[in-house]
Amino acid sequence: MQEGTGRPSDTDSHAKLEFAKSLFEREYVELTKSSTMAAGVVVVFDSVDGGMMATTLPVLQQWKAGTLSDEALWRRCYFDPPETFQSSTP
Repeated sequence: MQEGTGRPSDTDSHAKLEFAKSLFEREYVELTKSSTMAAGVVVVFDSVDGGMMATTLPVLQQWKAGTLSDEALWRRCYFDPPETFQSSTP
């Protein structure tokens, strides 16, 4: 919430990307502990400005192996709506 206004604040795109990155890391560890039918990870932001992003398990595997940079990871993700994340994505 924005202080003093009583209205929810928008979450900036950088904060959303950092939050998604932490979830991608955590979920990748969980998904690779055992056999899974999961094809990837979807993060939905339940806020006024909303948005969602998703990536596949093979992309996460490349990222965690160090063959994809963070910037390359973002280019391989799906964003909806894309403009919600544009100021921080290459």
